[in-house]
Amino acid sequence: MVEIKKEKDGNGYDKFKITTDEGSFNINFGGTLDLYWSYWPKEKIKNWPESKTFTITKENYFLYQKIEELYIRIKEKNPFPKIEPEEDTTFLEEFNLEDINNLDKEDYAFPTFSVRFRNSGSRYEPYNFTFMNMYNGLCEYDSDYHQIHIEEYLYHQKAYQKLKK
Repeated sequence: MVEIKKEKDGNGYDKFKITTDEGSFNINFGGTLDLYWSYWPKEKIKNWPESKTFTITKENYFLYQKIEELYIRIKEKNPFPKIEPEEDTTFLEEFNLEDINNLDKEDYAFPTFSVRFRNSGSRYEPYNFTFMNMYNGLCEYDSDYHQIHIEEYLYHQKAYQKLKK
């Protein structure tokens, strides 16, 4: 089950905690004006693997759609939303976000699976804009009013059929 919690941080920016059976994935815009993605596995820190995959499915289609838009912009090498790709590339059922834990667990008291997207002097430029655009789209999420999309309904039907077998 996917649960998205949206809160305001101390600076008034939206921060998101996306929780699944695998752990939680956090997205926040920091006081440094940079975007942060971090993943917190369910396992205890001492049992964390070197890399971890966080799967985004159509279970929550709003979130899936924002990740899909991000993926398409990067794949098509088209970071700016005013320019649309020529063909429809929406055919995936899920996205796997993989992060590598490159901190030695014995040297650091608080290792994480995190990525910082700098907006000033970014090595990702111009794709840092793409990640910020995804964050801004995610800010439109309203957890109190979640209208189910037909893709989300179909995903739940497929999952139900697998459980039934």
